[in-house]
Amino acid sequence: MSSAFSGLDTFQALLNTVVRILPLGVYFFTYFSLTIYKDLKVGILLLGLIFNELIGYAFKKYSGKIFNDACSIFGAVEGQGNLAFMNNEHIEIIAFVGSFFLFDMLQKDKMEWFRFNFLIFLLIITIWSRMSIGCINGLEEVVFNVFMGFVLGGLFYYFFSDKYREYEKGVFERETCDLGYSNYKCETIKNGTVIVKSPMNPAGDDDDDTNDDNNSN
Repeated sequence: MSSAFSGLDTFQALLNTVVRILPLGVYFFTYFSLTIYKDLKVGILLLGLIFNELIGYAFKKYSGKIFNDACSIFGAVEGQGNLAFMNNEHIEIIAFVGSFFLFDMLQKDKMEWFRFNFLIFLLIITIWSRMSIGCINGLEEVVFNVFMGFVLGGLFYYFFSDKYREYEKGVFERETCDLGYSNYKCETIKNGTVIVKSPMNPAGDDDDDTNDDNNSN
């Protein structure tokens, strides 16, 4: 029986550690995707996270808010104090990311339930973890952080949604719709883009093919 409780304690400690470094993981993932894969739509999300940090810094500075020791990311070294704090609560950061993707799904009128449920689960686990370690002690603070993250994430997506959807277009769609053709029409619908083109050759090739057929006759 004691081994079972020991296993649960180990699992809880591991889960708390994962949640503790989760914001850094989000930053690393977005920066890695932007620099290595040149995924510009992820760059929009990274810009949003930086914007969120600036808002958090301003709020933390002018409100005089001081995080307790349990909120530090890397814990404390004896005699040296805590190693690092974020400008925003972990809950607020995860709520910001979740709100960004939720508004993206609503904008497209296409609810991706797997992503939605994963983000909700991630937010719940973050709330549970931060409360269990004593970083947040009241439900009012939880509601405030969720509300702030949701509002800021939604506002940021609203102002950058056009740029985000532009970067989200695939390479094929950009090359087909934006480059090299003069006899096509792109019709954007809510769930994607329909490309209507006839014939299938670039502008100028049709005339060449017709001339070749006449010469052969």
